[in-house]
Amino acid sequence: MYNKFFKGAFAALCLISLLSTLPQNLTAQSTWSKIHSILQTNCSGTSCHSTTSANPLTLIGTEADVYGNLVNVSPTNPDAAASGYKLVDPGYPHFSFLLKKVNNGLDPDNGLDGVAQGEAMPKDGQSLTDAEIDIINAWILHGAPQTGNVIDTQMVMDYHNLGGLAHEDPIAAPDPSEGFQIHFGSLFMEPNSEREFFLKRKLPNITEDMEISRLETYIDIESHHYIIYKYDGAASANAQPEGLREVVAFTDAFVNGTDLVAAWQNESNIVLPSGTAYFWEPGTTLDLNLHVRNYSPDSILKAEVYTNVYLKPKQASTIEMISDLVLYSTIPLFGPCNSHPFCIPNDGLDHTFQGDITSAQLTTGGADSLYIWLLSSHTHKYGTGYNIYLRNPGGGLGQQVYDGFYNFDYTFFQGYYDYEDPAVRYFDIDTFAINANDGFVHEAVFNNTGSADVGFGLTTNDEMMLIFLQYTTQRRDVTGIGKLEAKSEVSVFPNPASRNSTISFTRTSSSGETYITLYDLLGKEILVKQFPAGSRQLLLNKSELTGGVYMYKAWSNASVLGSGKLILY
Repeated sequence: MYNKFFKGAFAALCLISLLSTLPQNLTAQSTWSKIHSILQTNCSGTSCHSTTSANPLTLIGTEADVYGNLVNVSPTNPDAAASGYKLVDPGYPHFSFLLKKVNNGLDPDNGLDGVAQGEAMPKDGQSLTDAEIDIINAWILHGAPQTGNVIDTQMVMDYHNLGGLAHEDPIAAPDPSEGFQIHFGSLFMEPNSEREFFLKRKLPNITEDMEISRLETYIDIESHHYIIYKYDGAASANAQPEGLREVVAFTDAFVNGTDLVAAWQNESNIVLPSGTAYFWEPGTTLDLNLHVRNYSPDSILKAEVYTNVYLKPKQASTIEMISDLVLYSTIPLFGPCNSHPFCIPNDGLDHTFQGDITSAQLTTGGADSLYIWLLSSHTHKYGTGYNIYLRNPGGGLGQQVYDGFYNFDYTFFQGYYDYEDPAVRYFDIDTFAINANDGFVHEAVFNNTGSADVGFGLTTNDEMMLIFLQYTTQRRDVTGIGKLEAKSEVSVFPNPASRNSTISFTRTSSSGETYITLYDLLGKEILVKQFPAGSRQLLLNKSELTGGVYMYKAWSNASVLGSGKLILY
């Protein structure tokens, strides 16, 4: 799994060799001073970007002069300027033309966009080293400050010279006609370290109302989680600075004015059900949240995230997919462990916590019903179990709808809870409907075998308890195989039905083979009945069912004729 450091004298000689190729005293300077030194060394005064050259961009000069020539300055190249690039765009390596010019293939996602953007640089000299390119990238990612030290350049040099953790090649970007790619990185992590960051990400690609039907994401295996939020407007986005924001306190982890889009704990491809989508508007700005732990005891990690966004203009019939993360409780959770209810003593015993999830904690917009597509859970290392139940009207446990002892794909019962890759359960969004006010109950079990009590916190040495769910607030109204039609060709009476009544399904036409399928609230098929040949009526024997709520679907020749809810008491 790991590329281990080379040991002994060979490693020392490699380090000496690398340092000799970098500007003198590079590791002792402020970050911008280091970048300035790289530019002075690689752009000679007689060949490029000097005060005596014809090129209007001057890179030879004082730190203040060169900084003013680069940061937030539009390039003179017409194609680059038309693409919205700056020479250095603070916080945005992939919108910084200087970095594209010197990238030299290091980041396959950040090269020049064709011959119209000119030649790679330095034009007349040797290309920058990979370490130098990554140092420039990291400086821009941190907001390109003129003062202060924002990156550990020695760690970047060690990674490239001595070797670090290997990771897979990134996923290929979508065809431009289908979408675009977002790259979050690179972040260099020392051995056995843990850090969490937010990064504001503008999207110049969004020029009209769009619907996003698929998000394909690559994250390193060492990543604890990756979350995409969307700012609810320009004011909320402008309130946050450009560049990386490290989470060092609880207040850093909660950003006002953002809505959850999607969350990952490992590499996966989110493909939303047909007729549903995330909605992004012109001027949309995202907030990317990455939590990484480098588990290696001796190797540096270069953490990367690549997300492919597949989108098209918004359609009037498309329904918005809503995402929510819901914590254990709305009560204060942070602070000394013994000062709040979520405290797990280090006694090696099981401790169970239970919380309600109702419309008060969800983004329902006042809707009465929720059509559930996805349920998942999240704890840290002491989590040993996680269950989610329907909540009975007025409170209390109803039917269990999620068991954390299943595997990640929810395809088999593995018999234990894997907190690093918790189960993700998908439902038929047309059949799993719940009352928003009733909601869910979630229940987690923890067993603290550590050396101290553990409370709610942000690192993997603390604990968490939350669920991730995705849903719509209205039923889909699209045509096609497996979808729901706007007009139902089958009706049911009586509904609700008592145990003493006969249930009658009636269709508008007596021709063709028509079937009724009943599902429970989890989408499990309960029974299938066929209309008698030539008859418009199907009578259902109540003895075949127990009391409860069922979803029905009428279909013929793989086309859905109608659907609805049947209540039996």
